[in-house]
Order: sequence, then C-alpha cells, then structure tokens
Amino acid sequence: MLDDLRHHAKQQGWDEQVRRLAARSLRILLARLGADAPIHEADIRSLPADRPGTSTRRILQFLTRRGLVVPDPARQIDNHQRAIDQRIQTLPENIADELRNWVLVLRGEGRRELFRSLVIPLKAVALNILTTGASYGILVAVFQWGWGDNLLGLSEPMVLVPRR
Repeated sequence: MLDDLRHHAKQQGWDEQVRRLAARSLRILLARLGADAPIHEADIRSLPADRPGTSTRRILQFLTRRGLVVPDPARQIDNHQRAIDQRIQTLPENIADELRNWVLVLRGEGRRELFRSLVIPLKAVALNILTTGASYGILVAVFQWGWGDNLLGLSEPMVLVPRR
C-alpha cells in the first residue's frame, strides 16, 4: 500500500516533504489498525493529535479513493445544516424542537421513514393533473358555455382558440 501511496503522490504532484509526512501517517495507521481493513475516518483525523508531523487530509483522500475509509457520521453534515443547528441551539428548548421538525419538513426529510415508496410522488402528479384539468374545465364553462357571464360582464359566450 505504501508503494501505491508513493505512486499516487507522484501523480498528484505532492512535494517530497508532503510525501514523507503522508507515508509516515500511513505507516502509523497500518501498524495500528492493519492493512486492507476499513479505517474509520475518526481514527485518521485523530492521528495528528496523537503524533505530530503526520498528514491527515492527503491520507484521507488516498484511502477514500481505495474504498478503505468508513465515513464519520458527525462529519457528514453540510455547512448549511451546521449553521442552522447552531442557531437553533440558541433558542428555548420547546421552540428549538418544533423548529427542528420544520427544518426536516422543509428539507423533504419529515416522516421519511413512513413513506419510502412511490405513493407521495404519484399522489403529487395525480393532484397536479387534477388541478390543471379543473382549471381548464372552469375556463371552458365560463367562456364557452357562458356560465357566470353576468358576473364577468360578458355579453355572449366566447370561443377559446389555442395560440400556436
């Protein structure tokens, strides 16, 4: 795996100092956790705290490309979600709980566990078709059949001609 790292480092154009740090970091991780075993992202990120002179970012990139990194769920939140969570934490608890639920709904994640099927999208399509059809039906009833012509001030029914 060290040879693969060296090859990868040369392809990426890393300088000699960065290559040495990355190789040292990889040796420490492999000695601690074993070769070809999935490595938790948290273990990789804790490496510089334990051992100065190690490289985290490049080793994480290299091992991720090889499929050997188990992602850290705490780091999977995007920056927008992190900012929202920080602002919600400043609110009173009862308001914060309700606001978290609203954020989930607005992101399309509310009640997700109940509806992991095509029911909701199909229902949305059906209701859109129904409302579009109803609006065209009302147009025909008012303008072609003359319903409500007194309310609109029309003297006689009109013909609807589509524009091309």
